[in-house]
Amino acid sequence: MPYDQLPVVLPETAAFTGTGESPLAGVPEFVNTTCPKCDGPARRETDTMDTFVDSSWYFFRYCDPRNEAAPFDPESASHWTPVDQYIGGDSLAVMHLIYTRFWTKVMRDLGLVSLTSQSNDC
Repeated sequence: MPYDQLPVVLPETAAFTGTGESPLAGVPEFVNTTCPKCDGPARRETDTMDTFVDSSWYFFRYCDPRNEAAPFDPESASHWTPVDQYIGGDSLAVMHLIYTRFWTKVMRDLGLVSLTSQSNDC
């Protein structure tokens, strides 16, 4: 979506059916839309990210949870991150931290976060 058309507001009527399909796929008024480039009929993709993507950056949101204009303020994130220690189970140690590193580098490339440590620990 073009930046000036964001955010895309999700419908409140999506039914969680447990069929494995995204609940958004069952909401025609959300799925059927207009192409932002040609103004022709278009269909929104409803399966775009898995839960690892969602959980790969949530701790940055904690740095600025009331921000309504962006996921978080880069200055706030710079103050509170990077974290010195992250503890979790096997799935976190193997997959989640790999995704977190990737997502953090994407946000670094976008200018949202800095990867320099502010810790004075030795």
